[in-house]
Amino acid sequence: MKTNLTHFLRKMSMSVFAGVMLFLISVPAIGQTFVTVGTGTSAQQYPFYSYWHDGKTEMIYTAAEITAANGASGTISSIAFDVTSIGGQALTGLTIEMMNTTQSTLTGFNTSGWTTVYSATYNVTATGWNTFTLTTPFYYDGTNLSVKVCFDNTSYTSSTQVNCSAVPSGTTWEQHADNSAGCSFSGGSAQAYRPNAKFAISMAPPSQTDLGVMAWDYPYTGCGMTATEPVTIKVKNYGTVTQSTYSLKYSVDNGTSWTTQAMTTPILPGDTLTHTFTATASFATAGTYNCLATVILPLDSNSANDTLSNTVVSVAGLALPYFTDIENWTVGTITTSGYDWYRSSAVPNWEVEDATGANENSTGTGPYYDHTSEGTAGGKYIYLETSSGSTNDISYLTSPCANFGNATTVIMKFWYHMYGATMGTLEVEQKVGGVWVTTGWSMTGEQHTTGDAAWSEAVVPLNPAAEAIRFKGTRGTSYTGDMSIDDITIYVPQPNDLALIEWTNPISGIAPSASVPITVKVVNAGIADQDTFDLKYSIDGGTTIITETYNDTLAVGDTLTYTFTALANMNTAGLYNCGAAVINAGDSYTGNDSIFADIWTGLPLSGTYTIGLDATDDFASFSDAVLVLNLFGVSGSCTFIADSGTYNEQVVLNEIVGASSTNTIKFTSATGNAADVVLTNSASGSSDNFTVKLDGADYISFINMTIAATNSSYATVIEVTNGANYNTFYGNNIQSTGTSSSSRCIYDYNTINEFNTYRKNIITDGYYGFYVYGTNSSTWEKGTVIDSNDISGFYYYGIYSYYQDSIQITNNNIHDPVYGYYGIYTYYNFNGFNFSNNNIVMNGSSSTVYAFRVYFCNYYSYAGTSAAGLVSNNMISIPNATSTKYGLYAYYSNNVLYANNSVLISSGGTGYPLYCGNTSSNTAGQTFKNNNFVNKGGSYAAYFANTTSIAGLDYNNYYTTGSSLAYYSGAKADLAAFQTASSMDANSVSIDPMFPSTTDLHVNYNLFDNLGTSLTEVTIDIDGDTRSLTTPDIGADEFTPVANDLSATELIAPMSGMCGNTLEPVIAVITNLGYATQTAVPVTAKITTPSGIVTLNTIISSIAGYGKDTVTIGTFNYTAPGAYSAKIYATLATDAKPINDTLVSSFEMATPFAVEHIEMFEDNGINWAGNMYVASGAGLTGDALHFNLYSSSSYQNCYSQMTKKVGPIPANAKLVFDYQLLDYATTNGHVLDGDTLIFAVSNDCGNTFMPLMLIDTNSHVTTDNYTHKIIDLSAYLGDEIILAFAGQWAAGDYDVNIDNFGVALPATVDLGVDTAICAGNSITFDAGSGLGYAYIWTYGGDTIANTSTLMTDSAGTYIVEVIAPAGSVFDTIVLGVNPLPVVSFTGLSAMYCNDEIAATLTGTPANGTFTGNGITANMFDPATAGLGVSVINYSFTDANNCSSDINDTTMVYEAAVAVMSMDTAICEGESVMISAGSASAAPSLIFSSYIEGTSNNKGIELFNATNDTLDLANYRIAQSTNGGGWAFYHTFPVGATLAPNTTWVMVTNQVSFATTGYDTANADEVLSYPSVVHHNGDDARGIEVTADAGTTWTLIDLIGDPNNDPGSGWDVAGVSAATANHTMKRKSNIIGGDTNWTMVAGADSLSSQYLVYPVNTFSMLGSHTVMAATAPTYTWSNGGSTATITVSPTATTVYTVTVSNANCSVIDSVEVTVNMLPVVNLGPDDSFKSTAGSITLDAGNPNASWTWSTGDLTQTVLLNSGNMSTGANTVSVLVTENGCSASDTVVITMIDDVSIENALNNVEMNIYPNPTSGVFTMTINGFSGQINMEIVNLTGQVVYTEKLDAKINFNANFDMRTLAKGVYYIKLSNNTGVKTQKLIIK
Repeated sequence: MKTNLTHFLRKMSMSVFAGVMLFLISVPAIGQTFVTVGTGTSAQQYPFYSYWHDGKTEMIYTAAEITAANGASGTISSIAFDVTSIGGQALTGLTIEMMNTTQSTLTGFNTSGWTTVYSATYNVTATGWNTFTLTTPFYYDGTNLSVKVCFDNTSYTSSTQVNCSAVPSGTTWEQHADNSAGCSFSGGSAQAYRPNAKFAISMAPPSQTDLGVMAWDYPYTGCGMTATEPVTIKVKNYGTVTQSTYSLKYSVDNGTSWTTQAMTTPILPGDTLTHTFTATASFATAGTYNCLATVILPLDSNSANDTLSNTVVSVAGLALPYFTDIENWTVGTITTSGYDWYRSSAVPNWEVEDATGANENSTGTGPYYDHTSEGTAGGKYIYLETSSGSTNDISYLTSPCANFGNATTVIMKFWYHMYGATMGTLEVEQKVGGVWVTTGWSMTGEQHTTGDAAWSEAVVPLNPAAEAIRFKGTRGTSYTGDMSIDDITIYVPQPNDLALIEWTNPISGIAPSASVPITVKVVNAGIADQDTFDLKYSIDGGTTIITETYNDTLAVGDTLTYTFTALANMNTAGLYNCGAAVINAGDSYTGNDSIFADIWTGLPLSGTYTIGLDATDDFASFSDAVLVLNLFGVSGSCTFIADSGTYNEQVVLNEIVGASSTNTIKFTSATGNAADVVLTNSASGSSDNFTVKLDGADYISFINMTIAATNSSYATVIEVTNGANYNTFYGNNIQSTGTSSSSRCIYDYNTINEFNTYRKNIITDGYYGFYVYGTNSSTWEKGTVIDSNDISGFYYYGIYSYYQDSIQITNNNIHDPVYGYYGIYTYYNFNGFNFSNNNIVMNGSSSTVYAFRVYFCNYYSYAGTSAAGLVSNNMISIPNATSTKYGLYAYYSNNVLYANNSVLISSGGTGYPLYCGNTSSNTAGQTFKNNNFVNKGGSYAAYFANTTSIAGLDYNNYYTTGSSLAYYSGAKADLAAFQTASSMDANSVSIDPMFPSTTDLHVNYNLFDNLGTSLTEVTIDIDGDTRSLTTPDIGADEFTPVANDLSATELIAPMSGMCGNTLEPVIAVITNLGYATQTAVPVTAKITTPSGIVTLNTIISSIAGYGKDTVTIGTFNYTAPGAYSAKIYATLATDAKPINDTLVSSFEMATPFAVEHIEMFEDNGINWAGNMYVASGAGLTGDALHFNLYSSSSYQNCYSQMTKKVGPIPANAKLVFDYQLLDYATTNGHVLDGDTLIFAVSNDCGNTFMPLMLIDTNSHVTTDNYTHKIIDLSAYLGDEIILAFAGQWAAGDYDVNIDNFGVALPATVDLGVDTAICAGNSITFDAGSGLGYAYIWTYGGDTIANTSTLMTDSAGTYIVEVIAPAGSVFDTIVLGVNPLPVVSFTGLSAMYCNDEIAATLTGTPANGTFTGNGITANMFDPATAGLGVSVINYSFTDANNCSSDINDTTMVYEAAVAVMSMDTAICEGESVMISAGSASAAPSLIFSSYIEGTSNNKGIELFNATNDTLDLANYRIAQSTNGGGWAFYHTFPVGATLAPNTTWVMVTNQVSFATTGYDTANADEVLSYPSVVHHNGDDARGIEVTADAGTTWTLIDLIGDPNNDPGSGWDVAGVSAATANHTMKRKSNIIGGDTNWTMVAGADSLSSQYLVYPVNTFSMLGSHTVMAATAPTYTWSNGGSTATITVSPTATTVYTVTVSNANCSVIDSVEVTVNMLPVVNLGPDDSFKSTAGSITLDAGNPNASWTWSTGDLTQTVLLNSGNMSTGANTVSVLVTENGCSASDTVVITMIDDVSIENALNNVEMNIYPNPTSGVFTMTINGFSGQINMEIVNLTGQVVYTEKLDAKINFNANFDMRTLAKGVYYIKLSNNTGVKTQKLIIK
């Protein structure tokens, strides 16, 4: 339902409400009011105290004050402060936070409960109200309001001041300091004033339904937080009715996941509820948690207070063991707050110093070196800076919170150095039970007599319950009391603990030698004396290890400096990966047993070297080259030539041994092109803010390179420090991307760095181009040369020069700054400085400009000892600055000659080509000769602030277009008046020098020729031309007038604008710069338009010498919006200077604003022209256009016009605006007094304006609030219009503000047709969006929301009113709510084994949908579901499209597996083994952790899952890169072993403790690049094992696919590219390796063998456990209980087994078939006669197979003389049936009936026992004599022979146990016959 009639009737019945709504039109929030608290006018520096680097201010604005200012609870969308003066310093990281509080007095900064509402870098650029629009609007609940403002700069200027009011002490708390983190300040003090503040609050009347989260009560930032922290919040009922049905939820990951709890606890109106959630949250991992708490209330009318954010920091604290060597701390004053070590705010200060090998800060105190690298410069330590403070002043250095767990004994060790005659006292205290108490350790007075004395060690027992530790430093009587601390260790002492604490010798930098002594330092860190232990060292990464035994006693706490007797061979120059270890049987803690050191050996460098990645290059990087230089120095000049490419690295050059004026060091590009070699770095903060640092380095050159810094806040490119002298930067591109004050292209600060040269560089961007700063006014820096550089794009300073001696700033081109406040700023420069030949064009956006500031140079007492300074031949131009402009600013400087400078100011307003100020102390004064000072902006040519100590003024040119030429004790109209007043400048002139342009200050004007005087100091001009010795020219250009020189100097038309013509004229100024008249001059214009190039031509008939002609060249079509350019030139064949012939200019036809467009004046009014201005904070939502109607003539009439058209105008378009009238005299009552405001429109491009509305005394509503107006534009349908307004004064004195001015359309809204939702769901109604829309939603007669959308779940009628600047509209929609269906399902069991058949599920109502693991239709298949919990869902959707679902869970267990033997058959009497055993991976060496972190934070952990100690010599790690297959192998150190259930950890030597928290001393191997752990995410790794000493290797485990490149990394456990930038941990149920990478990685977290953790997770490294597998049980039908049994059935039998694990079982069986042996009987031995006999043998068993000894394969065999031999023949047969075999043997004797009879027939042979085990006795009766004995097997093979000497009754024993079991025949024979008998061996 949509009707404006309804709208009208409602307005008639709600007239008062409608009046209010008129005011609110175009305001984003209902009821927004500007609430100003404080009216005082005391100017104070906080909260923008930028005179210091960092500031922090907390202010309380009370509820009473806010109420008195017509404020109330509501949403704050902006805050403003009333600025009275501008400091000029950008406020980096300006942060505003707010908090509702019951506090009214502050005793320190609040540290919790804050909501960050604004954070950005902010520049205060205007006085008046500076408004900060909150990026996070804040809900103010009507209590007191606390506001905190802080910032964090790295430099300072003067402070911005704001209006403040006197308040009770403690209402404001403030702190400021240098070099600290401003937003982390503690300390501070109460202030007597508080800044006035203006809040924009959107207030709504109390609603019936409004719950809001007031506070996050717990947890708060702390130490030792757990994985089960309770979460407590506070909720308030801001409404008018009790609420008892709502939900609360919280998130600890910024809303990624939520924990929700439904609530029924009633909250009365105005009451609060403190609620602790049932579900806890994990804060166990140290870090920052962005927490949110939300209340969910149906139809809550105010969503602004529903959610509260809070930051909780879980502090790791001092966990055991703890160690810091201070090396990663930032040099400078330690911060006064934070979660690491911090200092108290009082002086003296605890600071961090980097040792240089000499006194650091004060003579006679402090160490020369730190303890970590004692004897070597460069290490860091902590010291108490006692130069400030008084006797007995105390300062504390406090640790983070401590968390010593269940330790019973805790020891802290540290090293201290106390050298200084006035040394105070150093003590250690600990915090126990919230109270600081002494540990009993203290040291007073000087303990070390020199700065290079060895440090002393302190051992301090701590209370295990200590909550923190602190060092207490008490200052002595003077500054020589700098006590120092280094290498702090906190640990639990072990019974037996030897620790290697230092690699003492050698150190990097030694010369190669074959006999280097190795020295290490060992400490007994345990609680028992130790004797007889081993010490080992290696210099090749562990390949070769030297072991020696120490046989003496090392007492508890003592240290041993041990030098090995075995010398090391380090004869080859290069890098040695050294390490040492102490091996002590029974050592309780092995994590400190090893120490590692990378040692470089080499000789000083000399000659030429290359840098690049080619294999032939000498160094891969600048850092490698510099490392070697720093270590070994030079013996001759060195040149490093860099290959083309980009080098992402930082370079630090220290003092190089051997460097000199002859032994120079040069870095240069191979091509000589600076763009080809790019050395770049992006700093992480102030501590590494440089790309190249010369730290005490001398004689270094960087030539023809690009050197860049890319951080937006910290972008210093080159830092020169600590006495870096005689260095050169030549021909480089030096680029800084930052605009903060910490971004400098060249940075030389606060140390004496002398005779450095910067020449012919291109310096781009940065806050500073050059920043060169000596030490102080008595210690200057000498000999700096800044010459011939191109400096552009800088934000604030081109060149900043401070405390310099004889500096040369010459020939530089300084131009095109971004902001550009200073071109060259010189301050305290002395002794023959030279600032000459510089071209300075200050055309940036700054309205105030100092182009060249010579400030306090050769000042005061230094003037008498300083050589004269020279400022000459500079061209200085300021073309466009709008405020105050200084060309040459010569102030309080002395003994300075300013000669031949040309200065031009072209823009209007206050400007001084020369501004001179002096003092009578400047006895030598300042001299100005031959200068050219020109002001074409209408102000003075020269301004002398005072007239003292001006040594000379003469031969200068002063010219202005204004009415006063100069100021000298008052304004002087012309040169004569100036000469009279000054009694100087007798030979000076006042001539327009006819500069070619506003930025080109060369001269060719013959009347300006030869007007100067000869100066011996200036013999050439800016271009290098020789000056006349008698009559030189004035200004920077020495010229000879030419006759012929034409130049196109100005484009008059067209100009950028919003209106053009089809025949737009092109009008230009052609200037004759020669003295000859020119005739018939061709002039050409080439116009580049959006559609092409147009060429126009004309001819100038005549132009006199030095004359100008404004000429129309032609016309073109200038109507299309877009960018245009014009190229104008005059053609003159004899032109002496063709370089200046052409003028190129750009202009633009503005694209009209589209309807709708409303100007809110938040962009400094760039779309408006006229004499009105933008006032900060004066508008409804921020800024407003402001003008004054005062009686004074300058304010009587004001005018402003849009600089773009709007259109074309559509139907129903309206002109809308808000205006505000404020009394200036506060007596007129806002009645206008006859004044008139006129609002007008033009549809003819501004030629004529027609009034649309006049607001005068009669039509103005008397109020000081804004009034909204709507004007119909239907008369201008289809037109493009220009809007304007004016103020005409008659009688009153008023301030007028205009806001939200523009063209808009009436609101439209369509909520759609009436609809319905399902219960439990919600729907969002969208009222649309439009320019300036506001919304009112009503439900049941109540206003429930004011947003564009409304989310609801309640049935009823909803009405929305959309209020727009150009009109409003209503719509209504009815919402129904349908009930949800009730669903259930059956058929799912609580558990399954994964081999069970699928289960059928039945859902009610029918025809719903089952989903979940293992679901197909309505079937649940456990095998498909996979192991673990499966959630099964049944959902049903009814006819109303309403859905319900229900979940049930089941557990799928792994089925018991019976790997059965196959059914088998045996023969009668045999046994067989049958098995049901499961197949599983055998325990082995496996990968247990894999880490691929940021940078080189990488590691691999192996785990021995076996029960045996593994010799790692039998293992190696295979390496594959980018899918290239196994190519490299890592072997373990000699002698390395791995005990059962322990880990082996390998990490890179570049693991950052600060990033990972991991101490590499705990690793088993710390490897340098390249190594097995320098892997990327696409590099595979594998474990291989050998069983034959390395002949063959077998892969047993792997990570990744060695033959395929995945891109960045492989997916693991469903995590994309998990092998890159992640940590992977092997699951505890994996005990064996797996070479199937697909199975190892898995498709999801359930199927994967790994768990995936975030990047840089090192906390689990070194610890791994595995779960013991549940052993299956076996129950056999024959009673067996093992996996394998042996059976011997006598008949066919089925054996059944039940295999069970913890949850599942399976039954299987195997059948053993028993086959009978065949029966074979060949009968008795037999014989036949050879002449006619034969015998047939039958083996029987007709279904069998037969194998005869005769070779026959048939059942029967015929034996005769054809196949038998004379004598005994052994015949056997093997019969096989059903796989079972039997045999028989007979002896068949063939009798040779032709020869004699067998004489042995009557011989008796007996064998016993028979059968036999092999040992038997044989007797022979009836024979005497020799006889042959043979034993023959069934195949006829003779297996034994012997010749017997048989006597009567022969008896002999035989042992035939070597023969196999079976049937044999014993054969006795001689020449008379044969005798045989069967022998059975069993």
